[in-house]
Amino acid sequence: EAPVPESAPTAPAPPAAAPAPPAAFAPPPQAGFAPPPQGGYAPQQQGAAQQSVAGGAVDLSDARQIAAAAGPGTPGALALLPEATVHGDFGTSSWRDTLLHLQIEQVTGILVIRALREMRWCYLVEGAPVHFLGDQPHPGEFLADVLIGEGHVTREIWNETLRSQGLTGMMPGEILLGSGAIKPQIFRDAMRARAERITQNLMGMNFGKFTFHPYEELKKIFPFDRVELLSLLLGHSRKAISRLLDEDIYKQTEDFFKQHIRLTPGREEMVSRLELSEAEKHLATVVIPAGWQLAEMISLKEMEERTLLRLVLVLKAMGMVEFVQQEGSSSKRNRAERFLYETLGDVNRRNAFEAVRSHWSSSVEEVEAGYERMKHDCRRERFEPYMDDRIEELLGQVHAKLDETWSRLKVATTRKEIRNEFVEMGQLRMASELLFSQAEMARYKNDNGLARVCYVRVLELDPGGPDGAENVAGSKRALAEPELSGEAVAASGADIKELQRRLDATLR
Repeated sequence: EAPVPESAPTAPAPPAAAPAPPAAFAPPPQAGFAPPPQGGYAPQQQGAAQQSVAGGAVDLSDARQIAAAAGPGTPGALALLPEATVHGDFGTSSWRDTLLHLQIEQVTGILVIRALREMRWCYLVEGAPVHFLGDQPHPGEFLADVLIGEGHVTREIWNETLRSQGLTGMMPGEILLGSGAIKPQIFRDAMRARAERITQNLMGMNFGKFTFHPYEELKKIFPFDRVELLSLLLGHSRKAISRLLDEDIYKQTEDFFKQHIRLTPGREEMVSRLELSEAEKHLATVVIPAGWQLAEMISLKEMEERTLLRLVLVLKAMGMVEFVQQEGSSSKRNRAERFLYETLGDVNRRNAFEAVRSHWSSSVEEVEAGYERMKHDCRRERFEPYMDDRIEELLGQVHAKLDETWSRLKVATTRKEIRNEFVEMGQLRMASELLFSQAEMARYKNDNGLARVCYVRVLELDPGGPDGAENVAGSKRALAEPELSGEAVAASGADIKELQRRLDATLR
């Protein structure tokens, strides 16, 4: 059974006015084209108006009246359409947003487009364009343009096909298939390419009206492959953004740096289906949903800045993301996710000591204190009011990483091995010498708190060698003195944590 081919005129009509070029940075979607609260499309009582546009009612029980109506894609055939369930204006709902909305709803039917004195019919199957017809053919959008342009048929073959059409009344596609001039798959590919070309040509359309007429029979009638709308939009937007210089990218995004970026409501599932690289998909499906400010997202350093900004503009041009000053009711929940995400990034990216807020010279007691602070900051009770699957997931990952890090650092030999991975021996010996000298001076000044902290770190580092061994021995002797015991120093009121922070700064 041959597919239903497109009919083509023997001579192209004068070219229609070219649509406006697609904007590299599309305006935000309009609120006027949203699904009704109950979901689905609210039926509009348009039957009478629809038939008056068609030039009079058609009795659908009378075959002669049906047959007398003009062909598809023409004003005279409007009365044959089912009643419209959606209507709109491309001045308020762009072609892009209209198609995305219809794809979300997975509708099957005919989208009638009226612009100036032109009419087009876009045939949709489960929300995807499969075919276009119109009352004014556009040069470059014929089946012949695809077949000849891609070298599947010659002009001579096409002209002979048109001659056969005039003699037999058969459509060009049927003739080419029947004669074996093209294979069925080539025909299907050409029809899809034609539909893609027209879909893209309409991207700049910002005027005209449309109505949608559901017609489930299209699933049985049209064998054409569907346009991959998301891939088409992604490619179209990438191409537009790629033309921009870096300075233009910064100009177009500078007003958004302090705004929150979020997925456009209702299009979250579409974003997950985009053909993005692994890094791009992570940014689009994991990072952006948390509502970061653009400047914050750049500071995460998960993608080179210019690359990130270009991706953001691509997603915005597709209508997949939007920028807002305030997050509204989701603000506290999103802040919780962002805190946990940053914490997880820190503990994964930093060395083991820094992951638990400790310096590489810290003693096991200091490391444990840092670990406990981290666990307290990420305690489950703190996030209970905002708990959902994502918060639960991040919380579990943070705690698992902290526990794994502490289990390694609490063992002296492992702690020494980890330290040696990023601290050179010369640096260890210099630190040991500095700490011992500082401890001796503090002890001379009766600053027992600082002396104890320094001596403990000398024992922790233990870099070996004659000088290192001497410093270790001296520290052990000093710490054996009653006034330098932990109890005595604590009773003196010394702020041990502050002293440790000062040492950390000295050793950086």
